[in-house]
Amino acid sequence: SLILSFLWFLPLLNYAQVVNRGAILISDSSSNISTTYAVVIGISDYKEVSPLNYAHKDAEVFTNYLLSKDGMGLDSSHVKLFVNEKATLQNVGNAISDIILNDLKKGDRVIFFFAGHGDYDANILKDQALLLLYGAPKQNYFQNIFSGDFISTSDLNSRFVDPLAAKGC
Repeated sequence: SLILSFLWFLPLLNYAQVVNRGAILISDSSSNISTTYAVVIGISDYKEVSPLNYAHKDAEVFTNYLLSKDGMGLDSSHVKLFVNEKATLQNVGNAISDIILNDLKKGDRVIFFFAGHGDYDANILKDQALLLLYGAPKQNYFQNIFSGDFISTSDLNSRFVDPLAAKGC
């Protein structure tokens, strides 16, 4: 009878699992009026730094997700993709500046995606890591501090994240 009781409850257990499985979609009333922008960077082939295998592909797949109707369905004019030799400080900096200079309003979102090498040199750049862009040097970042093809996380925060946060983005 114990086995029969277990078999009788088995369908109920299965039903409970199906009902409770998955994510719950919470409606976001602000999503109808907000705009989302994205800067996506993926570097596998560097000018001087050792190559990576899939960073550029990660960026391309993420961009496809951002643009896809099954993904976020973003407007293609709001998504900037930079892979390999296109991922320079000038190109990325211009894209970031363009977003900051837009008439962003409270509730707008900005996505920054980076797939590539990073580095850290505590002797030179205290309390900040570096995101290495296409033309980044192998080392000696201090010698290239004003012309190097990299972004310090400190600069990214102070020149990009902080201004956007101040606007309520």
